[in-house]
Amino acid sequence: MLDRVGSIIFVSLMVLTLSASARAQRIFTGEVVDIIDGRTVVLSISTGKINAELQFIDVPVEGQVMSGIVRDHLRSLVMGKTVEYRPRNILRDRTIGKMTMNNVDVSQQMLRDGAAWHMPVRLSGQDEADFQVYASTEAVAKNEKRGVWGVPELKPSWEQLKTSSDGSPTQSRQVATSAPKKRDGWGDKNPRLSNIGPLMNGYNARTRSGYLSTSLLGVDMRDAPQFDGKLALEVTYYYRENDGKARSGVYFLTIACVSQKLHFAKDNELWLYMGEKKLGLGRPVRQVDNDGVNNTELMKYKVSRETLDKLVNNDRAFLKLGQNMIIFDGVRYMLYNMLQVAN
Repeated sequence: MLDRVGSIIFVSLMVLTLSASARAQRIFTGEVVDIIDGRTVVLSISTGKINAELQFIDVPVEGQVMSGIVRDHLRSLVMGKTVEYRPRNILRDRTIGKMTMNNVDVSQQMLRDGAAWHMPVRLSGQDEADFQVYASTEAVAKNEKRGVWGVPELKPSWEQLKTSSDGSPTQSRQVATSAPKKRDGWGDKNPRLSNIGPLMNGYNARTRSGYLSTSLLGVDMRDAPQFDGKLALEVTYYYRENDGKARSGVYFLTIACVSQKLHFAKDNELWLYMGEKKLGLGRPVRQVDNDGVNNTELMKYKVSRETLDKLVNNDRAFLKLGQNMIIFDGVRYMLYNMLQVAN
């Protein structure tokens, strides 16, 4: 049972005893002990409990399609887990901030799973660097019509504002007319994937199909003086299990670029270099979205398990997109874990 009184008292004490600058710098480590809704959890730390809301995202509310699914998805990600939490804002009944688990931003993971919407800057107050990273993560899920993006009539709260007869804004909430149908990657747990660590995953027991995915992780471009954007890389394994529980599937490597320029309209062939050897990975299925300021280029390449093994196990291996090297040291360990789990 959620101890809301204790949580409110603790938050009030924090407001009185911590300056704004100190709160902005402090990081709490604790265990998630309850789930309030699709973006808010109860975090138990050394001095008590706090209500911790994930920054920069919105989720379906009670009564909307998928609200329960999103809440359960957040539960599967963090319930009982140790997380780090840096509050950005402290309110009367909750805090709002960045939560990480095994160095993975939980807000970004919710966006990548299609379990949330990315809030606009005018509502969240996020800076340009954060906005670009979160926008590129959301764009991949939107392109795949994953989660909330697979329900056309489902809208975030800021798109549901209507005007009443007296001209004042009123909030219109959608009401579910029937129980939401389970979709691939939602609602079920694969009993054969017992320890996936920080990997994202989903499973549909009826179709025996699912996915494993690294989070969308930032990478750097080398020898790219004209590159002014943000780059992130993700590898996803879509699989199916047969009656004998053998698993087979395909791997996709997705590169997301957020920039005011279009950098990869033509020069988007991807290469794997291994010392003196190189292997062409072909050209991508490419999609471009524009938010009025920045372009988000999504480039998806189908790759083999053997190619990924070479990328992980050869210390000299690197990727080259167009004329520029991609440095992915931070991705290598996550990718290694995914390949082990996928076996």
